[in-house]
Amino acid sequence: MGPFSIVSRLFLDFGILCWDILLTLSNLVRRKRRIGHVTPEGHPGYGKHWPEYSPPKETDSRCSCPALNAMANHGIIPRSGRNISFVEVGDHIRTTYNFSPTFCSFVPRFAARMLKKNYSADLFDLEELDLHNGIEHDGSLLRLDSALEQTQSTKHVPFIEELLAAATGKDKKDNTVITTKDLSRILGKRRAVARAVNKEFSQLFP
Repeated sequence: MGPFSIVSRLFLDFGILCWDILLTLSNLVRRKRRIGHVTPEGHPGYGKHWPEYSPPKETDSRCSCPALNAMANHGIIPRSGRNISFVEVGDHIRTTYNFSPTFCSFVPRFAARMLKKNYSADLFDLEELDLHNGIEHDGSLLRLDSALEQTQSTKHVPFIEELLAAATGKDKKDNTVITTKDLSRILGKRRAVARAVNKEFSQLFP
């Protein structure tokens, strides 16, 4: 990567950071949207109407990000999980999950850099995002390390059961819920165990 590309990227990241600060400040005074009126009209989920769920086929591409997998399973992005536009996936993430425009701009750009692809012109398959220490990492909350499992897109059921059993919180209806402390405790345990059993354990960006 040349000096011009590095400087350009730094300016872009700084611009997104400033944009995010302005959005944060404006949210202090802007009126909040009503529950059930967050998804923009004309987009999947508007009026609580979501596209039909369809489980992935063996030839479909999936990754270790459950949010993207869910979008593919509901046809919000290509159900095959293949030939996805970095630009369009950011737009879909925003309307589907109500994430900030800064997040939805930065993350697909980061993914394009990680995969050494052109953000504006190139396409990607979901499985490509499982580049080790990209968004996929050792010590995952619900998945085995990549050195111990063929693909990180496969959830490890014992980890899921342990997480659910560790819930200590209660909601207003007295239902048991997982708290941030529960997540932190289990994630700390997961990382400690992963370090002990995985000789290739690492959490560094490529």
